[in-house]
Amino acid sequence: MKSRVSAISFLMAATLCCLSCSNNNTTATTSVGNLFVTTAGNTSAQAYGITLSSGALSTDGPGVQTGTGTGSSPLAMTIASNATTLVVANGTCSGTKGCLTTYTINGDGSLTATTGTTATGANPVGLTFNPAGTFLFVANQDDSTVSVYSVSGTTLTEISGSPFSTITTGVTTPTLPSAVAVSGSGKYLYVANNLTGTVSIFNIASSGALTQSTFGPYVVGTNPSALGFAPNGGFIYVANFHDNNVSAFGVCDQVTTTCSNPNSPDGSLSPVSGSPFSAGIGPTAITSDTTGNFLFVLDKNSNQVSQFRLSTGTGSLTALTPATASTGTTPVSFAVRSGTTTIATTGGTVEYLYVANNGGTSVSIYSFDSTLGALTVLGMPVSTISGNPSAVVAR
Repeated sequence: MKSRVSAISFLMAATLCCLSCSNNNTTATTSVGNLFVTTAGNTSAQAYGITLSSGALSTDGPGVQTGTGTGSSPLAMTIASNATTLVVANGTCSGTKGCLTTYTINGDGSLTATTGTTATGANPVGLTFNPAGTFLFVANQDDSTVSVYSVSGTTLTEISGSPFSTITTGVTTPTLPSAVAVSGSGKYLYVANNLTGTVSIFNIASSGALTQSTFGPYVVGTNPSALGFAPNGGFIYVANFHDNNVSAFGVCDQVTTTCSNPNSPDGSLSPVSGSPFSAGIGPTAITSDTTGNFLFVLDKNSNQVSQFRLSTGTGSLTALTPATASTGTTPVSFAVRSGTTTIATTGGTVEYLYVANNGGTSVSIYSFDSTLGALTVLGMPVSTISGNPSAVVAR
């Protein structure tokens, strides 16, 4: 069964009440981060300021349209490593095809849209930059392709040979790619294939061109919907939407014991012991904290976040206590931002997690100690200006 879901790659690392743990055991400094939310209600991108000592949000400039023409729907969003370029994938822009809209993130956190849009394939549900920010990869679900663009500031230029088919050579079955992720070395692209229940690997040439790896496709669960790397790059996680679990693999990207030949990285994957790991109902997105000690899985159909401790040595996942935190209705995307508050009793730093609730027309906000990982709700959810948030990223 085909499932149309958005997936966001890992990211860089209405005013609410103050952080509940702020007391004599904490110290804080004042600085500001940014949160960006796309909303399907009026196809816009909204910028918010984040008070990093409390996690509170404040509107940071007017909303900016994400596409041209009636019916354009923002599906996914990502930020380049330069932290000044934001790209939104829109589902309907010209006939049955989608398009990309680029924005400059200004010094004050507001957004300025560039002129026009860049054409892409049908139903672009996932996108990611390579670590250097020189290439953008877009999963076009209905075309079973990945489009690749060279990046110069906010200018996207489709490379020669793009889009590249995600269908295995010699096979005719569509794959319906739902998510893309690039290895830490920038040499390999991993694609979650929603229809075939697999993860494919592509070698990335210096030009950005893709060729299918001799390794894989790797069988995962039913309708994989999201991919996420551990911050150390040694493990990749796959959210299996209809199996309600997460598959985990070691990644042979750099010199590592997970390689069949530890001195010859080749991008291949090896299953983590105990995989797959149980999650909530309909896992649809994956992210980690900035330390790489915890993994969070967004469970769309049970309105929850599953929270795990991540073993940096083995890649295995252990559910925290409690194992889940409740969200608003139909959560579809989330992002983590580290704060500036230090907790004296644990030595940890307070981090924040922001969840876009599509059905609840709101953004839920949580805090957690970077040494403990368990989420704590911060105040009431923030209502989005136009409703129906579809994606969220932080910087």
